[in-house]
Amino acid sequence: MAEVNSFDFLEKLEERNLLHIRDRIFGALDDRDMHNCSQVSKSWQRVVETIRLRRKEKLRMEMGEIGGAGHFWGDDKIISRGGVRNSTDEEDLKKVLRLLALGEKKINLKFWLHDNWEVAESGWTIQFKSANENSGDDGNFYLWISYRRGAKFKATKQEICPWTGEEFHRRELQSEKDGTRQRIKFEDNIRGGCFIRVNITLL
Repeated sequence: MAEVNSFDFLEKLEERNLLHIRDRIFGALDDRDMHNCSQVSKSWQRVVETIRLRRKEKLRMEMGEIGGAGHFWGDDKIISRGGVRNSTDEEDLKKVLRLLALGEKKINLKFWLHDNWEVAESGWTIQFKSANENSGDDGNFYLWISYRRGAKFKATKQEICPWTGEEFHRRELQSEKDGTRQRIKFEDNIRGGCFIRVNITLL
C-alpha cells in the first residue's frame, strides 16, 4: 500500500507540473531523513537520488578541490607564502563528511602534524590522531573514516613543507579494519613544521 500511495503522490505532482513543490519538500530534508525516504518506494528513491545528486554537485562546486572535494595535487604551501589554503579545520571536515554522505568517493584532507581531530556529521566520522609526543605518541599517525561500520578506502599520503610546498615521503596506503572502523597508519618520520596531505578514495 505504501508503494502505491507514495507513487500516486509523486505522480500527481508531476502530472500537474508541480515539480518545484516536490523538490522543496524533499529539499528541506536532512541527509538522514533523505535516506529514510529512499526506503519508502522506488519512486521516492528515484526522487531522493536526483536531489542527492544535485546537493552533491552544489557542495562540490562550493568546496572545490582546495576545500576537500576530489583530489588535490597542487602547490600546498601556506597562504602567507602564496599557497591556496592552510590546514583542514573542523568546518572543512564537516563539509567533507556531508559530501561523503551524498555519495562522494574522492576527498582530500590536509593536517598540521600536531592536529588531533574527531568530527562527526551526517552519520560519518573522521578521526585523525597525531604522533606528536604531547598527544599520546606511539610512533604513528592514524586516520579513521567510518560510516556506521568502517568505510574501506585507499590513500596517498604526502608530507608538505609549509614554506616551499615541497612534497616528500609519499606513500600509498590501504585501510585496515580496526574494530568496527577502517584506518590507515603511518610512522612518524615527519620534519618539524610540516603538513600532512591525504588524497583518499573510498572503495
